[in-house]
Amino acid sequence: MYVFLRRIISFSVFILISLGFFGICSPAFLYLSKLQFGQFFLNMSVVAVVVCFFILLASYVFGRVYCSMLCPLGVFQDIAGALSRTLIRKKYYFHRNSKLFRYLIFVIVVSLFMLGVPALIGILDPYSIYVRGASRLLDQAIGAVTDNIAPLLKNFNIYSYYSSDNFSFPPVLILITIFFAAFFRGRLFCNTICPVGMILGCVSQAPIIRPAFKDYCISCGKCEAVCKAECISVPNKHIDSSRCVMCGNCAVSCHIAAIDFSKRGIEYNNEKRKTIKSMASMALFIALPLIAAKKLLMNATALSAFSEKFIKNDSHPQIPPGAMSWARLMDKCIGCHACIKRCPSKVLEPAGIQYGINGVLKPVLNFDKGFCQYDCVVCSQTCPFGAIMPIDANEKHRIQAGIASYIRELCVITTSEERCGACAEHCPTGALEMIPDEVSHIPIPTIIQKLCVGCGACEHMCPVIPQKAIYVNPLAVHQTAEILEMQDNMIEEENNDFVF
Repeated sequence: MYVFLRRIISFSVFILISLGFFGICSPAFLYLSKLQFGQFFLNMSVVAVVVCFFILLASYVFGRVYCSMLCPLGVFQDIAGALSRTLIRKKYYFHRNSKLFRYLIFVIVVSLFMLGVPALIGILDPYSIYVRGASRLLDQAIGAVTDNIAPLLKNFNIYSYYSSDNFSFPPVLILITIFFAAFFRGRLFCNTICPVGMILGCVSQAPIIRPAFKDYCISCGKCEAVCKAECISVPNKHIDSSRCVMCGNCAVSCHIAAIDFSKRGIEYNNEKRKTIKSMASMALFIALPLIAAKKLLMNATALSAFSEKFIKNDSHPQIPPGAMSWARLMDKCIGCHACIKRCPSKVLEPAGIQYGINGVLKPVLNFDKGFCQYDCVVCSQTCPFGAIMPIDANEKHRIQAGIASYIRELCVITTSEERCGACAEHCPTGALEMIPDEVSHIPIPTIIQKLCVGCGACEHMCPVIPQKAIYVNPLAVHQTAEILEMQDNMIEEENNDFVF
């Protein structure tokens, strides 16, 4: 019964999160995303702290049930393992716990986090890995189909199907690598590289409810053959609880019920030590972000100098309205790319190393690809963790994310003596006016800075390449723009001139 219930819950979570990529079941997607453990270290909200506490408490009592039920990458690996058992009749074998490698990865992640470089957590976070890779993989799969049917649909004046060019190879490659690792070795990623698996493994070294062998076990090895965590050693009658993901496959495979899940008392000194370690780990992981937030370790001059040199970067990109500031986005965003996937104009893309190590994978606007639509607030309604605050269209109209600048020497009006005005035609706020030049009397763009919101429509539409004649200077901290007031009385005065 437990295994059946676990599969229903895990598959439902997996499907709902996957549908959320396309705006389907958005409320469920946002809710389930807030239950992801990795966001706790980058999103120090009350909800994140409460979620973290209950996940750690559940792991201390029931073991790593989170990894089996709520982690989409974990379910993704289980699907790969199920395929291997079906296609090649894969059997698993016990492998010793690679503690040295796991602790090395963990120490690196925690050390960088304490030094003010949390980017590696976002890169290795299982939820983010799945969303980044799966969303792009699904995009390309759908694009391959729609590319073939789009020409046919055009004959019926249907132009809504197109393939997305927002493809990023590394996230897809990482996801495919994890898939094949799970195909042949089960939960290998969870028990070697994943920082969430490492943390929950520390907390669940001796859970209160866990699987154990009974005295009448005949050592047939069926349980070991289906253990995707490779943590069951039949000859030693031993189950490594720190790697066990509480899937229940071992109990189901045993026809004589020699393995059961029940409450275990602490019998040996070794168990006492494990229990103390679990409780100490739970306290540490709850307090760790609080320590980092207070920057207690940054009081040391050497650490402070190293951290500043390592992560400091004065440049900043154009970021979505609702993010409020580049510094805030770096602190809150875990790089899951849900906003990038949902962006209808495809202007959002993941940042590289050019904005510092903490800026890696954060969503930034690339006006070469498109521009931020004036009334669109999809990204703010998609972000599960508040890195991009939820706003409506009216609020967005007043957010000044950048200010346009004009270089007359590059403009086609100067270089080719041609009339253009593409920038002013596409400006949604009226911040660009075409005013005749005093010398040539040719209309040139003039920028009203207080009306500019930094949407990038002018930069995107400017025909000058490679360097645009008009471009947006991003603001590190978003300001408030003014809205052009329509003068309705002018219309009334014009109507009074008519005789009829």
